[in-house]
Amino acid sequence: MELEIVKENLPDVYLNQEIEDVEADFHQIKDNIKDLIERGFDTLDTMKEVFEDTEHPRAAEVLAQTLKTVSEMNRDLMGLHRSRQIIKKDILGEGTNSSPAIEHQHNQQNIYVGSSADLQKLLKGE
Repeated sequence: MELEIVKENLPDVYLNQEIEDVEADFHQIKDNIKDLIERGFDTLDTMKEVFEDTEHPRAAEVLAQTLKTVSEMNRDLMGLHRSRQIIKKDILGEGTNSSPAIEHQHNQQNIYVGSSADLQKLLKGE
């Protein structure tokens, strides 16, 4: 199956709306991740106290897993910034020789939605 990539020039209004949507989503996700990181630090403090009080191996395991999770969330936050840059460049068509565009992939397969009687009429040209 061969895919054809077609670039369509889009009006500035559409591009501006796309960028606004990306920015709104970015800020919401960033706030969510920061909130999760903050809660993760609170959990780390609690788990550290539990481990110090009990010295139970399971408490140490949970503490280590929580530390790993908070570390991954920090990495995700930094990756979010990179993703934002890439998405904005894709929307604006930067880095290419073309004008602002969005790439569409066209599939060679078609799907008919309707009854078989309608399809027969269509095929007969009625």
